[in-house]
Amino acid sequence: MPTFQKPYEAWQYALNTIDTHGSKVHTEDNALIREYLNLHLEVLHPLEGYPLPGSGWDLPALDKYASDLCEQSYDLKGFDYNYCERMSRQLYYAKKMLRNYPTTRRATVYLWLPEKDLETSLHKPCQIVADYKQREGKLYATHFFRSHDIRDAWPTNVYGLATLQKSIAEELGCDTGSLTTFSVSAHYYIEKSKSI
Repeated sequence: MPTFQKPYEAWQYALNTIDTHGSKVHTEDNALIREYLNLHLEVLHPLEGYPLPGSGWDLPALDKYASDLCEQSYDLKGFDYNYCERMSRQLYYAKKMLRNYPTTRRATVYLWLPEKDLETSLHKPCQIVADYKQREGKLYATHFFRSHDIRDAWPTNVYGLATLQKSIAEELGCDTGSLTTFSVSAHYYIEKSKSI
């Protein structure tokens, strides 16, 4: 698994990997993507170097995204789902487990709701699992994405999730370790569907 010091290095590696080894795919929603399967990226210092050059995001917009993610609200704000709504209750218990049993392997948060995500036509979350491990005084985070827009969403996702990781680590009184993303469909859009 490739390991990087900062997010920008990981992001550039990911885009280059998709360019070099990816394939064109027509999706079920009539979009055309370039896709690479099963991309792992570990970033040792996931909050350093923001905003990422060329990402199109500035710090105020990134901070707003991170704040919304960290607020742990059930307000969907007009969307079919959002990460904070899917994660909030579970994060309460994950943090409780990490406090009571620092080496727990059970601090796992699931964002995929089968009864909603398989049985309705609503939008589905791209991230479906968040996992936290506390080892040697550091909190490590791993995030599993079934589908991940690397060019337009990965920088923002990492900033928000790393901010959440730091917040949890501070609550636990430990340092922040690396953040890893596992993206099953790592892609960028060549042409988006008119219906998206």
